[in-house]
Amino acid sequence: MTAAGCLPARRMIWAATPVGLNVWTGPFLPGSIPDPPADVARLPVGPAAVGPNGNWAVLAAAGTESAWVCDLTQIKNGRSVRLVPGVDQVRASDFRLAPGSPKVWQDFPAHKIHVGSISRVGPLSDPRSFYTVSNEPGSTGRQTDTLVLWKVEPDGKAVRGGAWPLPDSLAFAPHPDGKRMLVGGTLDRRAGFVDLATGKEIGPAFSHPGVVTAVAVDPGGRWVATGGQEGVVRVWSATDAAAVGREFFHAGRVNGLAFGAGPSAGVLATASSDGTARFYDVETGLPLGPALRHTGAVLTVGFEPRGGIVATGSRDGSLTIWEAPRITNP
Repeated sequence: MTAAGCLPARRMIWAATPVGLNVWTGPFLPGSIPDPPADVARLPVGPAAVGPNGNWAVLAAAGTESAWVCDLTQIKNGRSVRLVPGVDQVRASDFRLAPGSPKVWQDFPAHKIHVGSISRVGPLSDPRSFYTVSNEPGSTGRQTDTLVLWKVEPDGKAVRGGAWPLPDSLAFAPHPDGKRMLVGGTLDRRAGFVDLATGKEIGPAFSHPGVVTAVAVDPGGRWVATGGQEGVVRVWSATDAAAVGREFFHAGRVNGLAFGAGPSAGVLATASSDGTARFYDVETGLPLGPALRHTGAVLTVGFEPRGGIVATGSRDGSLTIWEAPRITNP
């Protein structure tokens, strides 16, 4: 499972896997949601993401230079749908069927976009905007990682906006102000903000002891977090790059970071290849409860925007829902 998220406005949980983008509609209780059988993908699925309002998704086909922007407004509460790339459209089928029931596939509303080979996709703070990171020709003609901004129009088509070369970048997290993107690099062992209007680096840089593999920005804009190949997680002031004095450790690569919101504001969640996810109080640096153990590497972690639950996705194919910890002030 490569990405997952919770969207309370649509009572929706989604998870991206190599065989499809799976969408469940609630309500949900803490527990594990196994990945449906891998029986139908026409094309292998690459990066995928769902917009913050749950009305659209971006779904890339692995090994191609194409992606699809899908209209999710047709998914009603109580449905569980798998989306897979077809040749010229996205195919959809319910997957909560009785054992042995034949799958019925249908065309799903989608708009195809052509980009380079996509390595990353994600939503921006504007509910109709998203970004892709793809390998495209740079100013010298050589292929380079490029951050591309997109806008979803009312008719469902995606219009390409700014595009900025960002070579050797592995980790991306939009700032809640919608104007900046936190980007972590592989060579210079640091993260920094990129201005989405100009593509230039702005503000402070956040150094890290190794290759930066995960970054996150607090929804309130107070902190940023960096995680690395060596298992270290650092928390910083978002405004002046002063270390908050918090450093957390995993026994494997850090794959995902997320800050909580609402009653979980001040909580940092971490996901690692050591098979655990963990919660920390950013202010005190103390762990919040025991490690959340999985049977495989934990690849992604995400809070419900209102702070009630957390979703983790593991390499074993499972999506697990956890009750989000809360910070209690004395």
